[in-house]
Amino acid sequence: MSGPNKKQYAMVILLLIAFILYNYNNFENPKPVFDPINIVVYCLIGSTFIIIWGAMMTVKYCPNCGARLPRVRLPKNNNEMLYGWTTCPNCKAEIDNKGQIVSRG
Repeated sequence: MSGPNKKQYAMVILLLIAFILYNYNNFENPKPVFDPINIVVYCLIGSTFIIIWGAMMTVKYCPNCGARLPRVRLPKNNNEMLYGWTTCPNCKAEIDNKGQIVSRG
């Protein structure tokens, strides 16, 4: 599993630039950070960023059978909930967050 790629770093930089431009477009009278409109805009920007980040996530495959793993995990046991493991929908093998098989189904 690899870390963030160039597109993801670019999205973070663009989000920071948008945040700065939205708050400080008037240097003599900057907008307050905790204005109710700002909170709504921050929530919209944050949710858009999360949606785009999720769309750019790499696709992971099961090392046992080669089936595509779901992007959204629904934990079925404590190991999946606490350690970020997942279960292959095809062969039921438990896979840790590094992509290695922990137990075969």
